[in-house]
Amino acid sequence: MEDFIPIVAIVSTFGTIFGVVYIIFMSRHRERMALIESGMDADMLEPRKKRKYGLLKNGIIAMGIGIGLLVGELLYSFTNMTEEVAYFSMVFLFGGASMLLYHSKVKKLEEKERADSYLEDDFG
Repeated sequence: MEDFIPIVAIVSTFGTIFGVVYIIFMSRHRERMALIESGMDADMLEPRKKRKYGLLKNGIIAMGIGIGLLVGELLYSFTNMTEEVAYFSMVFLFGGASMLLYHSKVKKLEEKERADSYLEDDFG
C-alpha cells in the first residue's frame, strides 16, 4: 500500500494543475462567447498596456541576480557568514536594486518619449 503513495501524489498533483488550467481556459472561453452573443467586442478583455520594455526588465534583473550570486559567493568565501545568508541576502539585495534601476531607467525613457512627442506635435 505504501508503494502507491508517491504515484497517487504525482497523479493528483498533475491532475490538479490540469484541472485549474482547464477551468481558467473554459471560463475565459465562456466569457468571450457571452460577450460575442450580446453583441460586444471580445477585444475589451485583452490587456490594454503591453509592456514596452520587457526585455530590458528581464536583462537588468538577471544581471542583478547574477551579481548578487557572485557577491554572495565572495562573502561566503572570505567571511565567516553562512552560505544561506550570504547567497539569499545578496540575491534579494541586488535583485531589488536592479528593479529600482529598471524603474528609474524606464521613467527616463518615457519622459524622453513624451518630450519627443511634444516636439513632433509642435514642429512636425
